[in-house]
Amino acid sequence: MPKTINHKLKTKMQTLHITKNAILDSTKRLKNSTNGNPRYSFNFDGLGISGTNQSDAGWIYGITPSNLEGMPVTVEFHHTKSGRVVIDSVELIKVKRNGKLLSERETLELIRKHN
Repeated sequence: MPKTINHKLKTKMQTLHITKNAILDSTKRLKNSTNGNPRYSFNFDGLGISGTNQSDAGWIYGITPSNLEGMPVTVEFHHTKSGRVVIDSVELIKVKRNGKLLSERETLELIRKHN
C-alpha cells in the first residue's frame, strides 16, 4: 500500500505597501544596524503613524531626514505581522513651476519661502 504524504499548504501573505502624502513631523537617528548602516525613526503629521526604516535600507543614503522635517513628503510603508510600521521610502513631493519639474533643492527653497 503506498504511503500517504501530507502536504501542508503554506500561504505567504503578501505585504501590502501603502503610499501616502504627509508632513514629515520629526525624525530621530537610531543606533546603526549590525552592518553599520544608518537607522531612523520617522513621525508623520496627519497620518498618525511612526516607524523606522529597515535595517540596511539603501534608500536612506539618498536623503537627509532632518532636512525634510516640516516638509510635504510621499511616504511608502508597510506593517509587519507583529504590527510594527516599516518605512520603505520618504521622498519630497515633486513640484512643477511653468511646466518644469523643480529639483529637490528648488522645491525646498520654494516651500520654505512660502512658510
